[in-house]
Amino acid sequence: MTSWIADITAWVTLHPMLAYGAIFLLALSESIPIIGVIVPGTAVIVAVSALVPGGAIQLWPLVMAAFAGAVIGDGLPYWIGHRHHESILRRWPLVRYPQWIAKSESFIGQHGNKSVFLARFTPGVRAFVPLFAGILRMPARRFYFANIGFNHETAEEVANLASEATRLVEKHSLLVKNNLNIYHNAIGICDPSGQSELSFFPLYVGDIKYILVIAGMPLLNSEAFVTLVRSLYVLTGEDISWLKR
Repeated sequence: MTSWIADITAWVTLHPMLAYGAIFLLALSESIPIIGVIVPGTAVIVAVSALVPGGAIQLWPLVMAAFAGAVIGDGLPYWIGHRHHESILRRWPLVRYPQWIAKSESFIGQHGNKSVFLARFTPGVRAFVPLFAGILRMPARRFYFANIGFNHETAEEVANLASEATRLVEKHSLLVKNNLNIYHNAIGICDPSGQSELSFFPLYVGDIKYILVIAGMPLLNSEAFVTLVRSLYVLTGEDISWLKR
């Protein structure tokens, strides 16, 4: 697989104008049942993003191509499931993969409305959850909210909340560290049982400070989180050798 990814990266270097279309198709394919399990779209996109600092491709067209592919890729199976219901699961080729169907059904049962968002960071089920969301008749507005994220106004308010919360912790850092013996800068909003509903994680990449906003329980040891961190380092031209250990 590594050589295959290297071949695609080399092709993109030679054909930069076609790279954005390829990224669009790769992002789209990750949400297509069965195809999304086979095609390592995220790995290829991360590898291609390494070409951004050198100027071979441009950052924002790359981001928009990946975003559009992901949204459309989620929408297609959602509407297919919404139209055909459970009968689609008894047709070829889905009928040949009962294990992935069972895992995806269990995933939605466990996470509910959050499953559409969380599936993006869960290999395997990511390719089936949008289909199940349609089969289970999840309202389209709720599906696209989970798929695309907050609207502009809400996103801006969440960004302000993240910034103010981290500044508050930094302001009282001596109290937090010296008196309370808490040496972590992450901040969480929890439900009455102590389960995280929304978390803010400061992440420093070179001289740039990011604040990661994570809904639900954070999965910091997941492949998706490592991929995200690696992508930020690549896009800022920082050394990522320590991430390969």
